[in-house]
Formats: sequence, C-alpha cells, structure tokens
Amino acid sequence: MGKIKNPLSKKVLSSNWLITLTSTMLGVLLGLYLNSYYENKKLIEAKEKALEQVLKEVSENEEILTSYNSALKSKFDPLMYLFSKLNEDGEILVHKDSIKIFKESSKNIISIENIQEKSANFYQINGTFDFHLDSPLLFKGLSNVTWQSYKQTNYLSITNFRCLIDFEGLYELQEEVNKLNYNWRETFVNENFFENIVFRNKLAKQMRNLIIKQNLLLDLYKYRENVLKNCD
Repeated sequence: MGKIKNPLSKKVLSSNWLITLTSTMLGVLLGLYLNSYYENKKLIEAKEKALEQVLKEVSENEEILTSYNSALKSKFDPLMYLFSKLNEDGEILVHKDSIKIFKESSKNIISIENIQEKSANFYQINGTFDFHLDSPLLFKGLSNVTWQSYKQTNYLSITNFRCLIDFEGLYELQEEVNKLNYNWRETFVNENFFENIVFRNKLAKQMRNLIIKQNLLLDLYKYRENVLKNCD
C-alpha cells in the first residue's frame, strides 16, 4: 500500500524556512542599522572634537592678534607725529617751543641722543629709532592649519553649511590681515622711509589699513561662539 503524502508537513517546513529566512534578514538589517548608527555617532562625536580644535585655533589667534593690534596702535600716532617732523633730508626738525611736546609724543619710538640748534626757531633732534613690536606675528601669519585640516576630513559632509560659510569667512578675513601685515613689514624693513616721503606715505597707509582690518577681524572673533552654534 502506498504512503500517503502529508501536505501539512511541507507547509510547516516551508513556513519554518520562511521564518528562519525572515529572522536572518531582520537580524542582518538590524545589524547594519546599528553599525551605521554607531559609526555615524562616532563620526559626529569626532567632528565635534575637531571643531573644538578649530575654535581653539581661533581663540589663540585672537589672543595673539589682540596684543599685536594694541602694540601697533600705540606706535601709530607717535610714528605719524615723527614723520611730520622730518624734512627732505630725513632730519628731525622741531620748533623750539615744541620740544617738550616732541619728547612726550615720540618717547615710545625714538631715544634722543642730543639736540642741536638748527636755526633761530628750530632744533635738530638726533637719536636712535626705537620701534619695537614684541609679537610672533612680525614673522609669521595667523594660523589656519587646523581649519585647513578639518576641510580635508569626512567631517565636511556632516557639517552644517552655515557653519562652513561662517568659519570660511572668518579665515578669509584672517588671510587678508596676514597679507596686509606681510606688505607692511616688508616696507618697514626694506625701504628707507626716513629719507623718502613716498615711502613714508606708503608705510603710513599700509599701517593704517592693517590696523583697520585687524579691528574688523577682532570684532568677528568675538562672535565665534555664535558661529559654533550653527555647527550642530
């Protein structure tokens, strides 16, 4: 007598196979999701730490620039006053009634060695130009290394566009300040502005523009915390 096939067994086996396959697929999908979730979480945390380093770079730049800007501004008016007393031969001539004012106005940039009578109304001042700026920015620019490194990472793809625009704008202005500072320094070091009014005017203009741009950048630095809020 032939065996009777049990269709129910096939259905049960088929059903078990389907349940096993579904469970496996769900497990794989859940694993992929969790893996993606934790990878993304790690990337976000790493991005936040990297942005903290960018903010640290900005803070350090602000500290250095604040000191440098203050020193430059303290020298600007005395230097312009000194320039106004130079004749075509680079001699410092001061009216006899203005000696006291000259000593007070130029004390931060010139060490007077002697005073000679030039004419009935004027004295010639002889001395040493004493213009010191104790700042690393005399020899290097404000740093952008951390920001440039940040832009080369995967963090860029998960960074708020507004955040990128704000930081990029800040660093672009910073680069303008670096260029102005370089140009001013080159004129100051290499040109004989004491004997040439063209170079004196050039130096004065460069120094004035540098201070103005520095002031703008320092104002922008104050809003760095607000910039960071756009980076969430």
